[in-house]
Amino acid sequence: MLAAAIECKKVEEELEESLKISHQNQLLAEESKKKYSFLAEASKIFISSLDYQKTLPCVANLLVPELSDWCVIDLLREGGRLSHVVISHDDPRKIEYANELEKNKNIIWIYLGEYTML
Repeated sequence: MLAAAIECKKVEEELEESLKISHQNQLLAEESKKKYSFLAEASKIFISSLDYQKTLPCVANLLVPELSDWCVIDLLREGGRLSHVVISHDDPRKIEYANELEKNKNIIWIYLGEYTML
């Protein structure tokens, strides 16, 4: 009787461990699917047009909900001046604020944090 109870407990523990592993594998599969879907969508955007003025806003709008709160894409213009090509944020007030800062040429933009390459 004791041996049967010990064996039953061992089987329960193995089943619990198998369920944990199965759940972890499911989460990894969902995460991979999300990443590949994101990359597929980004690829569609990049091949849709060679015109950066059409492509970059689409890229920014894809990035903001998926990877960040903000996306600001600057281009280096003649004379070494940076200018915003795209500003993307979920809150339109913050986009307006960033545009106002861009108009004030006395402000120096400082980027804090890390740049991430996909």
